[in-house]
Amino acid sequence: MEKSLETSNFGEPDSTRPPIRHHLEGIEMPTSNSIVSSKFLDFDSVQDKNMQTFLVVLNFSLPTATARLWPKTAYKICADGGTNRLFDALPTMLGISGEEVNVTRSAYLPDIVIGDLDSIREDVRTFYSSKDVPILDLSHDQDTTDLGKCLMHIDSLLASSQQSCRGSAGHVASSISDWSTPESGAKEVMTSPFRDHQIIVVGAMGGRLDHILSNLNALYQFSHLKITLWGEGNLVRLLPKGRSLITPLKGLEGPSCGLVPLSGPAVATSSGLKWNLQDTKMEVSGLISTCNVIESEEVIVTTDRELLWITAVSEDWF
Repeated sequence: MEKSLETSNFGEPDSTRPPIRHHLEGIEMPTSNSIVSSKFLDFDSVQDKNMQTFLVVLNFSLPTATARLWPKTAYKICADGGTNRLFDALPTMLGISGEEVNVTRSAYLPDIVIGDLDSIREDVRTFYSSKDVPILDLSHDQDTTDLGKCLMHIDSLLASSQQSCRGSAGHVASSISDWSTPESGAKEVMTSPFRDHQIIVVGAMGGRLDHILSNLNALYQFSHLKITLWGEGNLVRLLPKGRSLITPLKGLEGPSCGLVPLSGPAVATSSGLKWNLQDTKMEVSGLISTCNVIESEEVIVTTDRELLWITAVSEDWF
């Protein structure tokens, strides 16, 4: 039997609820000299032991590389309908059929399912509940998207530093706090309060335009987190205000790329691109840098406002 815990009203307007605090609150964050690297996606290279990598699965077509990403990430979250996507796509991704299908699905279990749970199919929910995958029902929060709920959950994990949110068998929670204590059966995913992290969000591009815009908006809402959106042949990240040194992963990224000022006008300078910017003002309704080309192993971008950094991705690389 699934059990729901009635605890805090996460996400609901409530003057008694403490404000959401991200894991870097109180730490002055620099606005320059940022490093943007995709080395964490190079599975054949030696991975940084201080890097904590999260995988979020959304409800759109998944990159074929998702199955390879799975064992390389420490913590996996399915966002509501993304659970259906994972369940349905795994046999095709791995080329399996027959009796092996559910055995393989059992080897690719998410650490948690999060969302308002209006999209997950009953057969899928039953399968993962039977495998002791905790389900976090946040249907009372209609002010944030499923991706936003997942990112808030990761932020909570980074803040607590020592626990994941693995709960007891068949457990359905109703708030992030249900999964933030050792008593919930949590497993350790973080070993240092300031351990570095990367968040890969698959199924983030394609489908309804309002969903895509919402996913892009999440990069700005959670700009203190290192998030890569992946889907439909694109990687999208947010470059902070200041100077960013970008090291594209050769063979995976490019050569096509773009720089887009989604949050307002930006003045930017770049090097390492075919068509570089030189104190160039960009804005939606005016000039933006699309259909550009990476021409160097390093790209440097200096900007007075956050920019979306978009690169084409080749799944054949995997």
